[in-house]
Amino acid sequence: TTWKDAPIQKLAKKFEQEMNLELEKRQHEKDRQSHSSQLKRIEELEEEVQRLSVVRKTFQSTPSTPSRASAPSTPAQSSLAGGDASTIKLLRHLQDRVKQLRVENKELRRLSGEGGDAINGDGTQ
Repeated sequence: TTWKDAPIQKLAKKFEQEMNLELEKRQHEKDRQSHSSQLKRIEELEEEVQRLSVVRKTFQSTPSTPSRASAPSTPAQSSLAGGDASTIKLLRHLQDRVKQLRVENKELRRLSGEGGDAINGDGTQ
């Protein structure tokens, strides 16, 4: 039975190596897709920030918008002032979220750069 063990061991080792290689390829592809979806999300959030920035500038340049020092005299002005404050709050939240996603993206790029070299030892896929 020992003459059978050597070929079986070789086949098992080769199978294990091929399985590991396939797992690494799939993980790399999964990381690449995740990175791509995060880039898309960052672009969407940046567009939203730009859109809200324009809205904010429109609110600030509108003459009917009450100044922060004066109290609103009508319910319509009161809701407009509340809308302006909530718009600014939303804009700041989105700006913070974009910054956070950029940091995460940078970290993923760094990690995928390190992982890319480890796939085959020479950087090839």
